[in-house]
Amino acid sequence: MDGLLGFLLLLLLILVLYWVFFRQAPEQTQPREATPANRVRTPGKAQRRKRTPEELAAEKARREREREQDRLDQIEERRRKMEERRAQEDEEKRKSLEEATRRMQEEDERRRRLAAREAADSTVGREFARYISDPVPADIKRSMQAFLAGEFVGSDRSPLAYVGYRVGKTNGLPVWDRERRMKVCFRIDIPPELRREYASWGGPGSRERLNAMCAHLRMLAAMRRERPNFEVAVSEWERDADWLKGELGDLAEKFSRHGVTW
Repeated sequence: MDGLLGFLLLLLLILVLYWVFFRQAPEQTQPREATPANRVRTPGKAQRRKRTPEELAAEKARREREREQDRLDQIEERRRKMEERRAQEDEEKRKSLEEATRRMQEEDERRRRLAAREAADSTVGREFARYISDPVPADIKRSMQAFLAGEFVGSDRSPLAYVGYRVGKTNGLPVWDRERRMKVCFRIDIPPELRREYASWGGPGSRERLNAMCAHLRMLAAMRRERPNFEVAVSEWERDADWLKGELGDLAEKFSRHGVTW
């Protein structure tokens, strides 16, 4: 009897444990059917709008304008490069011509100086040497130094201005001072700073120097003849040109004829 009771209690215990540990799991929740409201939307490409004929025509016209502008830009760039190349060639030609002219002038002056040295032993040659060796007055020498330093009055930059020659009622010099400065200009060597521009003025005491001085004075008078307040200056330029011819004409002719100047 006790054994049967123990067996029943054991069986009851097994049933209880089975019910506790091995009871049936609840039904799994079935997934809901996707609806338009809860359906996940995946991103996709937006559909391109079809352009109108007017838009297509405008796009075509824009591209044609861009192509035409590119063509014009290329033409302009080629033209600019051609002009730059032409300007560079012209500049090179100008420099080459200036250099050739300078060499010719230097060679011509060298020959003239050589001929003058060969004629220096003559009577006229010695007279010429004494004439151009006469000291330059101190005040005129100061004018020459001031000119080379950039300190001068007026717009003239010629060898006459170099020796301080001036006319006019405001800053002009008296007749006696202008005459002695013109004589100095006639007998000195032109400084290197002016030699290239005034190469046609020739050597000191020469026929070319005298003619160039007279022509320069007459040119100044002609340029300002019609301007107001230049009456005094014009009359003094013309008077001085005539004086030069009369005062130094024979001397210049003699020096040039005997080849003692250059």
